[in-house]
Amino acid sequence: MHKFKLIQVFFFFSTVYLGIGLLSSVAYYFFIPQYYFNFYPAIIAFYWIGGVILNAILALSHSTKPERLLNIYMMGRMIKFLLTIVFLLVYVLCASENRTPFAMALMANFFIYTGLEIFIYYLYTKPAFKNEKEK
Repeated sequence: MHKFKLIQVFFFFSTVYLGIGLLSSVAYYFFIPQYYFNFYPAIIAFYWIGGVILNAILALSHSTKPERLLNIYMMGRMIKFLLTIVFLLVYVLCASENRTPFAMALMANFFIYTGLEIFIYYLYTKPAFKNEKEK
């Protein structure tokens, strides 16, 4: 994949991650303010940074071998899942209030971003599988 194309894809998906985060933050603040808490933007930042890093790793390690890309993707997903658990535990141990809304928001964002990352992975592997079938 051409370097400029990788930069375009990277920028596009980084913007999508940030857009989803901002929309969910606005939705929480206006539609269910009783569950909104001041630490909510940290969840958005956590998933945005994680998504940008995973997207960059996929873009930079783009390979013609789909199984190599799958291994990289699965390692990234596992690391992100473990970091989510650590993030949740640190908040629960440090905060005395809003534990349940935080856990629910964190897990909801986890599933939203996981769905988006599966779609991104599909887009990255589509050309690789196409090349594999041609051989």
